[in-house]
Amino acid sequence: MPTRVVDARCPLRDGQPCTLCHPDAHKGPQDCPTVAMVMADDDLRAGLADWRDERRRT
Repeated sequence: MPTRVVDARCPLRDGQPCTLCHPDAHKGPQDCPTVAMVMADDDLRAGLADWRDERRRT
């Protein structure tokens, strides 16, 4: 049975593929050190949430 390949999207940059910031993130955000750093830091994660909320309102 063939496997389906899904292009992972970056959770930090809307609509962008996950490999743009860090080329070794082949499987998606779970492999990306940039995403891991943002999600591990409370202030960065809160800033990302604020940015997403602001983009949704506009």
